[in-house]
Amino acid sequence: MHSFKYFIVTLLSLVIYIQCAPISQSNATSKSGFIGSPEYNYGLQEGDMVPPPDSNSVSARGLVIEPAATNQWPGGIVPYEFASNICSYNLYMYINSNTDSYFLATNDALFIEVQMRAMENLTMVNNTQCIKFRPKNASDLYFITILNGSGCSAPVGSWGTRNVVRPVSLLHGLHDTCMVSGIVQHELSHVLGMHHEQSRPDRDSYVSIQWANIDPANIQDFVKYNASEVNTLMTSYDYASVMHYGWNAFAINASAPTIIPTMNSSAVLGQRVQLSPVDIIEIQRYYGCIPTPYTTNTITTTSTLTINTTRTATVTKTSTTVITTVTTSSTTQITTVATISTTQTATASTINTARITISSTETISMPISIPLDLVATTTEEAGVTSIGAPSVFPSYFEIHFICSIIVIYLTK
Repeated sequence: MHSFKYFIVTLLSLVIYIQCAPISQSNATSKSGFIGSPEYNYGLQEGDMVPPPDSNSVSARGLVIEPAATNQWPGGIVPYEFASNICSYNLYMYINSNTDSYFLATNDALFIEVQMRAMENLTMVNNTQCIKFRPKNASDLYFITILNGSGCSAPVGSWGTRNVVRPVSLLHGLHDTCMVSGIVQHELSHVLGMHHEQSRPDRDSYVSIQWANIDPANIQDFVKYNASEVNTLMTSYDYASVMHYGWNAFAINASAPTIIPTMNSSAVLGQRVQLSPVDIIEIQRYYGCIPTPYTTNTITTTSTLTINTTRTATVTKTSTTVITTVTTSSTTQITTVATISTTQTATASTINTARITISSTETISMPISIPLDLVATTTEEAGVTSIGAPSVFPSYFEIHFICSIIVIYLTK
C-alpha cells in the first residue's frame, strides 16, 4: 500500500514540475544562462535588468532613473499577472497519519504575493500605502507579467506607455531558484524604478572595484553613472541595500572579491532578506510619499571698503551674488539658479584714511539632490571721493591724543 502512495506522490510531483517548469524566452530579452547566481545573467544589463525592446541600452541608470515622470508607475500602483508556469498549488498527502507524512507545497504565486505585501507594509507612511501591487484588470493597459523564466530579472521602471510585455522572470527549478524573499524584493524594486546601489556616482568613496577579477564580458556591468543620469534622492551610500551587488559578483575567481567596502571593511554586501531602511526611504521619496529634503546653504559675503577723505563720506554698496551651477565633491551638478542681492550703506568721517569692514550673511534654500556645504566669499575695495559736510566726529588718533592730555593734566 505504501508503495502505491509513493508512486502517486511521485507522479503528482512530475505533473506539477512539467506544468511549472522554467521556460526560456525566445524574444529579444531572452537569456543564455547565468553565472553562479540566477541574478547574474548573460545578455542582460548589469546581470538582471531587462531593457525595453526598442532600446539597446538603459537610457539612464543609477539609484533611480531620471526623468522620474516617465518611469514611475502612476500613483505607485503596479498591476501584474502570473504566467501559466508560475505554480499556485498546495498539495498535502499523508502516508501514515500516526508516524510518517509527506508534504508537497509549490505555491510560488503565493510566495511572490507575500513579498509584495511585505514591500507595501515596509513602505507605508502613516498607515497609508505608498506603493501597491495588484492583479491587473481589464482596463490596465500596462502591467508586468511574472513568469518562471531562466533566471531572475526585471524591467527597470514602468517603461512608460510602450505597448509591450514587461517580463519579470523569477526562476524556480530543480537546482536554482529566485524564490528567496530578498531576491523577489530586489526584482520588484527594479520594477518600481530602483537601480543597483554600486552604480551611484559616489560609489568610489565607499567601495573599491577589483577590475582584475571581473569577467571581461561583464566589465560594463560595473560602470559608474553620473548625476545627470540618476538621482540619489538625498540618501547616503547603503552597503545593506537589497539592491547592492554581492561581494564576488561576476568574478573570475569566485573565492575572491570583485567589490571591497572601504568605509566599513566589515560590511556585508548583497543581502537578500528584505528592503533596507535606506531602500524604504528611497522608494517613499521617489513616489512622493515623503518629501525629499531641501538643503539650506549659508553664503557669507565680506566687503572691505577703503575711504580716503577729509570730510564726511557716505558709501552705498550693492552686491549681487548669483549661483548658476554648483558641482559637489560627489560630482553631482546642481542647476538651480539663486540670486542674492544685498545693499549696504556706511557713513564715516575722518581726516585720515580709514578702513571699514562690513560683513553680511545671507541664507538661501534650494531644492537640490544631495547635501551641500557652500560658502562664497567676495572681497572688494572701493575708493570713495564723495564730499559732504565737514567732519563732526574726531578720528581715533584725535581721541587718543585728547585722552593723553587729560591723563597728563590729572596726574600733575
